[in-house]
Parts: sequence; C-alpha cells; structure tokens
Amino acid sequence: CNLRCQDPFEGADRLATCSSNAFLAELPVDVPWALPLSWTLPKCSSPECIDPLPVPKGYMKTANGWSCDRGYLGEAVPTCLLDTQCEQLPFVLDGCDLPVPCVAPEVEECSTDITSCHDVEPGSSCIASCKIPWAPASTIARCPLGNVDPA
Repeated sequence: CNLRCQDPFEGADRLATCSSNAFLAELPVDVPWALPLSWTLPKCSSPECIDPLPVPKGYMKTANGWSCDRGYLGEAVPTCLLDTQCEQLPFVLDGCDLPVPCVAPEVEECSTDITSCHDVEPGSSCIASCKIPWAPASTIARCPLGNVDPA
C-alpha cells in the first residue's frame, strides 16, 4: 500500500510492504494482518503559507521574507496554521516589538530616591541615590538600548 501526505501537505508517496522473514513461515497464510509491515513515513511539508492581510503593524514583507518594520526590534517569526479540517489559514507573525521606556525598579522609598528613574527611554540612564540620613551614595541605572520589556 502507499503512504501519502494528507492534504494540504505535500511530499513523495512511500510504499509499505509486508515482511516475509523466515521466522514467520509458520503463520497461517490466511492471516495477512499477522505479518509485520515494513514502512517509512513520507517526508511531508506544508504548502506555502498564506500571507496575512492586512499586514500586522510592526512587520514588513521583503524579497527575502518577513522582517520587523522600521522602529521595531526582534526577528519576525511566521507560524503557519491549519483549521480543524486541515485547511491552510493565514499565518501568524510574532517576534517584533517596539522599544519601550524602562519602569523604575521597586525600592525602599524611605531610603532611596529614584525620582529621575521613571519612564527612562531606551539607551538613557538615571541616578538612584540614598536619601538623608542614609549614606550619601548614588548609582547610575541604565535602560538598555533595545528595551522591549514594559515591566
């Protein structure tokens, strides 16, 4: 018998055959289901994904595939989807995000002054310092240039 890919998947058919090993010679001839099947799964691949329309914000299609639009960071990752009847659906894009300001860390407000550290833009910094009467120390806190984490 032939093993083939289920629609809409594509791939070459593979032949499955019954084995005729010597140790099976004693099995009755009228019981073909008792013979082991020798087979290899076909290599199935999905057809080309259907482009999402409209194109989601933050993504753009180029001659080389999908990428993040200007101002967005990350790597565009398309995921092909099938419905319950194995019909191709428009794929989902993920992985591109806008850079966002960093939020101030949670600190002990009685001893630490972080007033300059609220909504620090990516690539910028702020100063966190100890309040009086604690030691007059301070440190620089930096928001990473490619920050995409709003937390």
